[in-house]
Amino acid sequence: MPLAADVFVADLKRIIQEKKYSGHSLIQGLARGEFSREHLRRWAIQKYFQVDQHIRAFGAIYANCPDRKVRRMLVENLIDEETDLRCGSDSHAALCLRFAQALGATDEEVAKTQPIAEVSEYVNWVIEFCKNSPFIVGLAALSLAGESQVPEAMRAAVRGLREHYGLSERDVEFFIVHIGGDEEHSDTAERLVTAHATSDTLQTQVREAVATFCDKWWRMQDGYYRVASGYSERH
Repeated sequence: MPLAADVFVADLKRIIQEKKYSGHSLIQGLARGEFSREHLRRWAIQKYFQVDQHIRAFGAIYANCPDRKVRRMLVENLIDEETDLRCGSDSHAALCLRFAQALGATDEEVAKTQPIAEVSEYVNWVIEFCKNSPFIVGLAALSLAGESQVPEAMRAAVRGLREHYGLSERDVEFFIVHIGGDEEHSDTAERLVTAHATSDTLQTQVREAVATFCDKWWRMQDGYYRVASGYSERH
């Protein structure tokens, strides 16, 4: 028998809290200004690779969605990510690249840099997962498990980047737009998950998707931390 909506959501939030994004050493290090500017630049380039590609997963969710109202929400999310029409002064990938450039990244350096294994693994997994899953399962992973965690982490990152690295509001706009925007997206995702995941099968799939997303996301943060701390250069 499927769980009641409030019990099910509480179960999902418990899973998310076990690997809370804002508690990762990467976010804590950003907040405290622990990383050198050079290594932070290298992390920013890796972050750009992820942001530029993982949005394709939302396109996969859209393609799998038979519900016109949900498709409209997904289009709005894609507009936020890919344009300046609703959220931010440019696409989110362009804002992330601007952040990297504020730290000294050049077009040549970005072109020559290869994504680290953890970024490639996450991007490849999330796109294929959303292609091959019911739309509500993919949405639960990306928006409920993913976007719900972002605002708190981004607030900490913005404070640290501005206080310790002297970056301007324009430099860190990528992080700022994800505070309000992702709160809206995750609230919508929660409502949709409770409305559509009403069978034992779908609730099991959603629960597994949320747990797997959190594991993949955390592993990618481990890779980011390795770059930002300079660990990969010392070993």
